[in-house]
Amino acid sequence: DQVSVNYDDNGNSNTSFTGSTSVETDSDGVTTTTVSADTAGSATIDAKSNLKQGSAELTINKPSLSVALNDTEVTAGTTASANSTVTFANNGTAAEGATVNVTGAGVSVDNQTTDANGNATFTVSPDEAGTITVDATKSGTNAGQATIDVVRQSVALNVTANATTVTEGDAVKFTVTRDDTDATVDANVTVDGTTYQTGSDGEVAVTLDTAGDFTATAEKADTSTETFTSDSVDITVQEPAAFDVSFDASP
Repeated sequence: DQVSVNYDDNGNSNTSFTGSTSVETDSDGVTTTTVSADTAGSATIDAKSNLKQGSAELTINKPSLSVALNDTEVTAGTTASANSTVTFANNGTAAEGATVNVTGAGVSVDNQTTDANGNATFTVSPDEAGTITVDATKSGTNAGQATIDVVRQSVALNVTANATTVTEGDAVKFTVTRDDTDATVDANVTVDGTTYQTGSDGEVAVTLDTAGDFTATAEKADTSTETFTSDSVDITVQEPAAFDVSFDASP
């Protein structure tokens, strides 16, 4: 049987129905209408057939925003231009007039407004590794969010020795530099289980008292913007040369 279906916007002036608010179902008991709403709310659907009736409530939720970024990773200590595209998550259409705020890793960019294509461009200069959060808001919607990972710049160390073959008791001078710029750096140099600290000139002298083959390894702790890759150099320590001494006491 056909059923009479009535739609009631429950006093929500921002809800409207396309076509008549009173329709009849087809032979399968189905009817279709389109609901448009500018704000969240509800609508009631009443169905009647002869002496029977029933109702259901249609809940109208706020649309959610989605944020897409042209780049999701930047390097600490550098400056980069980033573009965010804000859309409505339910249909992918551009969200014009959304407000974009960017925070984290030493970055603070406020109140960027999306254009007709949902785009907002901003510049970031993170001064530490971490996460930059991009938040998008618009009246009448649920906020959207995306993140940018801020990674440390990788720097290789280079350690050299003024001699790689020495004699017991000799001092070896180690020098630690950056592989990218050749600038000296303060670092730790570990030889045979003992760690020595270089000066600001990147140099440290180590006296080797035991014969054998040793590896000297240079390391440096990460900073807020850089991570360092260790380097090593092999040293051979020889025993002193032996001499035979004899005297002839004949007259």
